[in-house]
Amino acid sequence: MAKHEVRINLRKTLISVAILVVIVLLALVLLARQNLSEILHTLQNANGLFVVLAVGVYVFSISLWATRWKIAISATSHNAGLWTLFLSVWGSVFVNNVTPFTYSGGDPFARTYLLKKLTRTPYSSGFAAITGEFLLDLPVFLSFMVAGLLLSFRWISTSIALLLLGIWFAVVTVVLPLSPRILRRRVAAGKISGFAHRIAKLFRMKTTKAKMVREVEHFYEGACHILQGKKRVLSMVSISLTLWILIMIRFFLIFQALGYTPSIQMLMLAATLPQFVGLIPLLPGGLGTVDAAFFFIYTGFGVPTGLALSAILIERAITYVLGTLIGAGALSYLGISIWMKKK
Repeated sequence: MAKHEVRINLRKTLISVAILVVIVLLALVLLARQNLSEILHTLQNANGLFVVLAVGVYVFSISLWATRWKIAISATSHNAGLWTLFLSVWGSVFVNNVTPFTYSGGDPFARTYLLKKLTRTPYSSGFAAITGEFLLDLPVFLSFMVAGLLLSFRWISTSIALLLLGIWFAVVTVVLPLSPRILRRRVAAGKISGFAHRIAKLFRMKTTKAKMVREVEHFYEGACHILQGKKRVLSMVSISLTLWILIMIRFFLIFQALGYTPSIQMLMLAATLPQFVGLIPLLPGGLGTVDAAFFFIYTGFGVPTGLALSAILIERAITYVLGTLIGAGALSYLGISIWMKKK
């Protein structure tokens, strides 16, 4: 059994390394074909005002993210200060950027853990709040992605267009409306409780299966409450819509800094498609994979190679370098706060 697991892990490692090598080689080929001095010249001549505005949009997006999270938490009968949540979101940005789980786990677990330690909000309520955020954000995300695809590829076949519209329609009119009913019925609650109990035992956490069952039931109840309040749902969906628009505005400002005006459909795809690529846990912060997605989207819309690379570098400087630095500071501050509470 152990040998079988070692073989599986070795196979996964080799596949990850192979993908990484391909990405690195591709990047080297692109850089070799492109004059590096031209890229540096483009970056040096970038309009600093637009870059500063892009940074401001990014910071404002974090504050909106914290606001949406606060609305979701309040539905679980718990409360947390907006400043604490703002810093916690920055802390989760740091976790995302230094782990391979850019969009597939770093943020939910980091935010839930910090919320528990700072406000004593149970893990079940924390995960319920984030689940509610995800379910209400999903149709907005799909709307932007489908609209971008349909506007980008006018030669797309009718069958593919109908498929995209069908997926979007199913999520918006079927999956989302049925979510409260599914949560209310506590589908697969027993299996989830058993799995969570085994994980807790693996990490030697002091808990019982009965307690884990209660926690899972609280999770279902909290997530259901989030999706039932019409005003709450409208507020959270409005914030999600604003967040995706702000991502597009940030990309627009970056290209304006480089003297280029991007199309609306390119901005839609740049804001959404790399999110899927970021689910692949290879390198911290999605380095290489997400950047490759940006590059192919930009150049696919006719953006010159040097300009595309420059835009990617500026975007990474904002969300990765600056985000990591601010996140590290926020996480350090929160860590001290948690330590002081224990004393």
